[in-house]
Amino acid sequence: MFIMDSRIIIEYEWPYLLTFLPPEEELERTAKESGALVRRRGVSSAKTLLRLAMAYGFCGLTLRQTAAWAKVANVADISDVALLKRLKKADSWLGMLLAIKLAERAPPPPSKGNLRVCLIDATTINRPGSKGTNWRVHLCFNLDSLAIEHVELTDGRGGETFKRFTLRPGEIAIGDRGYAHRAGLHSLVTTGADFLVRLNWQNLPLQTPDGKSFDIMDFLRKLPDAEARGTMVRVAPTKELSPIPARLVAVRKSEAAAEASRAKVMRERARKCRNIDPRTLESAGYVFVLTRCYTMYCLTLRSLTSIVSAGRWN
Repeated sequence: MFIMDSRIIIEYEWPYLLTFLPPEEELERTAKESGALVRRRGVSSAKTLLRLAMAYGFCGLTLRQTAAWAKVANVADISDVALLKRLKKADSWLGMLLAIKLAERAPPPPSKGNLRVCLIDATTINRPGSKGTNWRVHLCFNLDSLAIEHVELTDGRGGETFKRFTLRPGEIAIGDRGYAHRAGLHSLVTTGADFLVRLNWQNLPLQTPDGKSFDIMDFLRKLPDAEARGTMVRVAPTKELSPIPARLVAVRKSEAAAEASRAKVMRERARKCRNIDPRTLESAGYVFVLTRCYTMYCLTLRSLTSIVSAGRWN
């Protein structure tokens, strides 16, 4: 059904779809500047190139089928080999267009001087009827440049880690709990980058600044209601990795939000037929993150307190 609907849009509703994109002159300018459309042999315009890319990417067509469809529909006269070459040169341009649309839906926060933030996450792709994960897409979106800086496709065994991305000094990687691992954090620190990462209670060993064991559950239990608190910690070292000084920020959820989070955990564990550690249910009543950047530490303290006080956390 999705493939059929996509074909209808690409074939019969293309002028309507173009109204959601930058003006034609802007498409032409960006396609030329990015190197996506230098020669126009077989492809007369930037919007034609975009139409070919969307037909191939969203309609379930092979390169040969896309080229045949384009000729029959009087869109373009191009071979499958030439189409492949065109699409390879258009990757940065297509990423730029995607970044523009994402920025329209989620405008970046006001600039904080030299604060350069990269959002990092992954999503899964499954074959029809598959019971597991077949592929995983890893992506880095730079809020400073409003551009996708890195996309990587792996099989289902390719885990989430900051090691997949190369950040520059002064940049800050923001990731969810899947990225809270020592090796990935060290890969950022060694390049001069920083991080803000959400934690599970057990996935990242922490110590006090003087090297003693840090009990994160004890810290969480002492939190006041509706007020974020922070403390200095360090990521515990290994034989190969040195300790990383950092700041832990945490806030207690409202009781309604905590119950919703616990119910979600229980449903997920029941689906996977796994036992639940009582600390997992208890920690679902809190939000806690780790950062090395002092500016992000201050912003996170204020933001978490504001979110919980307004009852907007779910």
